Amino acid sequence: MPSTFECPHCKSRYNNWISSVYNSETQIDLTTYQCKQCLNFFEIAWSTEDKAEGEQVLEM
Repeated sequence: MPSTFECPHCKSRYNNWISSVYNSETQIDLTTYQCKQCLNFFEIAWSTEDKAEGEQVLEM
C-alpha cells in the first residue's frame, strides 16, 4: 500500500519504513524510508508538536 510520503528522487509514493530515531534533546523523530521504485533512502524529521498535528516538517 502506498505511503503518504513522496520519494524526493523519483516522486513515487511506494516506500518502506526502515527505522525511526527519537532525539529527546531536540524532540525530533527522524524516520528513514526506502523507495520501492528507485531503492533510494530518504528521511523525514518530525517534531513532537507536528506529530500531534499530523503535519510533515522536513523531507530530505
